Amino acid sequence: MAVTSMTQSTVAKGQERSNRASAALNNLDWCGISTTPTGSYESDGVNWAYWSFSGNGTLVVSKSGLIEFMIVAGGGGGGTGVTTNAGGGGAGGLFASQLGEVVDSGSLSVVIGGGGAAGAGGNNNGTPGADSSLGSFVAKGGGFGAARYNNGGPGGSGGGAGSPSGSGGGGPIVVSGQGFPGAPSVGIGGSGLGGGGGAGATGARPGGGAGLSYSLNGTATFYAGGGGGMDNGAGGAGGGGKGGQNNANTATAGAVNTGGGGGAGENGRGGGSGIIIVRTKI
Repeated sequence: MAVTSMTQSTVAKGQERSNRASAALNNLDWCGISTTPTGSYESDGVNWAYWSFSGNGTLVVSKSGLIEFMIVAGGGGGGTGVTTNAGGGGAGGLFASQLGEVVDSGSLSVVIGGGGAAGAGGNNNGTPGADSSLGSFVAKGGGFGAARYNNGGPGGSGGGAGSPSGSGGGGPIVVSGQGFPGAPSVGIGGSGLGGGGGAGATGARPGGGAGLSYSLNGTATFYAGGGGGMDNGAGGAGGGGKGGQNNANTATAGAVNTGGGGGAGENGRGGGSGIIIVRTKI
């Protein structure tokens, strides 16, 4: 199926506006979708139908035209460590096209990325989240949260660093525009542990970075928050898991279908699965 779109590395607002303007100049209408919608709503005098995917599927486009979507990948798993030494998982990448993309008629494959697992017991890194995709549009999985002495993992948003004897590096992003880096660590334990990056902010110490709010289904909801690092780092708004405490099983997982990163802990937690929401005017 042909897709007239920007590449993953060119999702700046100015380029999105240019893409939408070109479509308007060519008198393109909104696309038709024959797949049964999840629901519909009215906003500011405009009627919308939307499709929300929490698992794999197919979106059948019956008429070419404009479409809007939000793709969130799976969040990274939190690191596991003793004596408050692990970083939170990075949020899944968030790839949104609020100003419209142009798609041709045909079928778009929908793939929802799962959240990464937490690090195994002891001192171990988490695992990265899996990518989500709508046809050729891809959001990258979140980076893993690091164990002691390790840097956070790269991803849609980067994982938080584990605490070494000095400082560790936060995980970098792998695609511009989908998220923010994880936080580096400074010193041993306490508030020096790295939180995972979110779609809207770099990870903090020890809290996770905030996600972003979207309302393509008619309800404003935050997605793609970073996981908190030890010690008791708050999860980022958008499903980020809370970091745990030494000698206490208090870390929480990234929320399901938000792409939130998993919280770090003596028993770290996994990242949340992703989600895809599509809408068109009716």
